[in-house]
Amino acid sequence: LAAREEALQQEKSDAQYLTEANMVQILLDIFGAATDTSLGELQWLCLTMTRKPEIQARIKREIEYHLGQTPPTLQDREKLPYTVACLYETLRFYPILPMGFPHNTSCDTHAGGKFIPKDTGVFYNIHAVNHDPALWKDPDVFRPERFLDFATGKLNLEGLPPLLTFGLGPRTCPGEKLGHVNMFYVLVRLMQRVSCS
Repeated sequence: LAAREEALQQEKSDAQYLTEANMVQILLDIFGAATDTSLGELQWLCLTMTRKPEIQARIKREIEYHLGQTPPTLQDREKLPYTVACLYETLRFYPILPMGFPHNTSCDTHAGGKFIPKDTGVFYNIHAVNHDPALWKDPDVFRPERFLDFATGKLNLEGLPPLLTFGLGPRTCPGEKLGHVNMFYVLVRLMQRVSCS
């Protein structure tokens, strides 16, 4: 609301959009987007754990050993590398959207040997990239270990292709970090209390 007052004082035309109702709607949009997408990813992981109970058992063992029933903190992510790897693999295996949001090229360019003129609409297939055998070994196998260092067992994203689930570059999803944190907290608390079967 302070921004609205400032815009009115400066006689800016966009002040009309800085209403309390619009700001509440924007906050609800952000909250809804973060909640829906995180919930969807966790539902996919729970389904996977019903089909592969060994994954659930390993997550539960890791959480019990390091946290017991203590609620997780952000710092606990380092103590739970397999749990975090399962979240990354879920994001890779079951992208929230199969296709990325459209973008326009800002200049004439070439991609894959094809000429693409300036202002051409471009879509990217998130599912195809996240399941590309040229990028991922056994892409159609749900294998969280691909995100772990073989020698140390710690989370290791070095040398892996980027996950396109949240987009890429300057227009990546602004809620990516919140999504990762949300899913981590909810998954840990869920596994401390229930089993998926």
